[in-house]
Amino acid sequence: MAAEYMQDLNFWGAVYPTYFALPYLKASRGNIVVTASVAGRVPTARMSFYNASKGAVIRFYETLRAELGSHVHVTILTPGYVVSNLTKGKGLQKDGHVGIDEEARDINVGPMPVGKTESLAEVVVASVRRRDYYVTWPGWYWPFHMVMCAAPELVDWFSRTFYVSKSGDQDGGGGALSKKILEAVGGKKFLYPQTIRSQTAMAPNN
Repeated sequence: MAAEYMQDLNFWGAVYPTYFALPYLKASRGNIVVTASVAGRVPTARMSFYNASKGAVIRFYETLRAELGSHVHVTILTPGYVVSNLTKGKGLQKDGHVGIDEEARDINVGPMPVGKTESLAEVVVASVRRRDYYVTWPGWYWPFHMVMCAAPELVDWFSRTFYVSKSGDQDGGGGALSKKILEAVGGKKFLYPQTIRSQTAMAPNN
C-alpha cells in the first residue's frame, strides 16, 4: 500500500498533468518544471518507496526531454531537505492513515539543515529562466551526486551507518545515529525552521 501511495502521488501525480499539458506546451515551446528529489539520485536508508518514486520521476523526464528535443524544455528539480510535508513528519502511517510522526522525521532528516521553500523558489525561478536541465538546492548536496558516481559503496555505507540503528529496526529506528546526533547537539533549534519544529505527533489527516 505504501509503495502504491508513493507511486501515485510522486510519479503519476506529475506524469498525468504533463500528458494533458503537452500539446499546449509544444505549441508555446514552453518549459516543464518537475519536482523530483536528491533522494532519487542518492539512496537514503528507510525511504525505499519514496526514493524509488522520485528516481522514476527523474528517469521519466530525462527520457521525455530526449524525445521532445528543443520543442519543450524540461527542468528537473532535485532538492534536498526543505520545508514540506516530509520534513514536517507527515506521511503514510502503519495503520494506513496519513499522519504526523515527528520521531520518524527526526530519524530520516537527522542533523541535516532544512531549507526554506521561499529560498528554493527563488533559485528555481532563476534556473528556469536560464533553462537549466537540473536544479539541486541547497548547493551542498551536489557532492553527493559526484560521490554516488565515483564511489557508490561509500554512499551505501554512510546511509546505513547514519540512518539504520544497530538493532536493525527493532527499536523503531530510535537508535539511529542521525537522531542521536540531532538530539546531542540540540540541532532542531538552528537546523530546522520554526514552521516544522513542533507538529502534533501522529496527528491524523482528517
